Amino acid sequence: HLKISLRTLQLRFAATGTSFGRWLLENRLAACRQALSDPAQAVCSISDIAYRHGFNDLSHFSRAFRARYGESPRDLRRKATP
Repeated sequence: HLKISLRTLQLRFAATGTSFGRWLLENRLAACRQALSDPAQAVCSISDIAYRHGFNDLSHFSRAFRARYGESPRDLRRKATP
């Protein structure tokens, strides 16, 4: 679709010190964190937010989220919503 080879993509990301997979995970986690912190999205379940941002395994999402932010998605949501 973008007319770029997988190898070229990998080389471009390697030049930045990361991989495409790591970059994608970080961006998905950041989007989930923002959504979980948004009071307007408090009606959405944590799983809906995770699925919406590309996660298809809730266990993986929870582990990755905790590893990145030092707290569970549920704990973040509790602190963010009054």
